[in-house]
Amino acid sequence: MDSDSEESFEPRNDDGHDEDSGDIALGGLTRSQALNLYVSHAFSTWNARGYEFAAILFTAAAYPDTLVAAALRQALPLLLSIQE
Repeated sequence: MDSDSEESFEPRNDDGHDEDSGDIALGGLTRSQALNLYVSHAFSTWNARGYEFAAILFTAAAYPDTLVAAALRQALPLLLSIQE
């Protein structure tokens, strides 16, 4: 780990400003770091939801006469995650 990344998590001065860049600290993150975190989370969520949607479409296309395979594709993980 380089020293630059470690410095970004150092406590800020009392007025909440970063001495180097003038950015306001948001919970220990600069504005650009927070923006990068939010954009990364949005893309990750978009990817996960897109996969879930596409998996059902591909399963339905593989078995065009019935939706049983698509239903099982969604129901089995749910049933396996239920614990008593």
